[in-house]
Amino acid sequence: FVYRRVPCARAAFAELAAREQSTTASTKSAPAPARSSNDSAKAKAPAASAGSDQPDITKIDFRVARILSAKKHPDADSLYVERIDVGEEEPRTVISGVAKFIPLEAMQDRPCVVVANMKPANMRGIKSHAMILCAENADRTSIDIVCPPAGAKAGEPIRPVDNCFGAFEPLPQLNPKKKIFERVAELLGTDGDGALVYDGKPLATADGSRCVSEMKNCKVR
Repeated sequence: FVYRRVPCARAAFAELAAREQSTTASTKSAPAPARSSNDSAKAKAPAASAGSDQPDITKIDFRVARILSAKKHPDADSLYVERIDVGEEEPRTVISGVAKFIPLEAMQDRPCVVVANMKPANMRGIKSHAMILCAENADRTSIDIVCPPAGAKAGEPIRPVDNCFGAFEPLPQLNPKKKIFERVAELLGTDGDGALVYDGKPLATADGSRCVSEMKNCKVR
């Protein structure tokens, strides 16, 4: 989404600037208060963490993964239950709502890209521990699983090329209430070559190899 400033916002900035000038003038005319020992201690304390300023994209743990096996969910026709290697000692159980779009046989031993730090969620009685990235067309009548580069190993991180959004520091677990992934998904998609991009910037493994989908110029979720 593109957010634009409107006239009322400009007026608010002008009013804020005027208040700051007034405050500055008052501060210069008033004598400086004596500093206590507590003030000195506060001045020496390190600045608070700027975690709130960290770009949302750098909080997401995108990884190369592989679907080892998949089966139909016993209580939901639209869901598959997969065992996925995400580069850890044990595979994770993941639930995906792609059963209406992708045949079960096409889900076996298949490379994929996952968001590995989603909060585990119960889906019809089975807990899902990650999310597979899929490209989809506008009316969601066609879906394709995003594929990592050939030869990439499960667990390899996927990041924007050249760290163009800053250093990546994925959160241990995303808080669903903060809608972090939902905001990222608004700018996540495929380009004209089918490559995975965020805000137009390619996402790739450490050697620059890109993730791709057969679906071009589509949203990814």
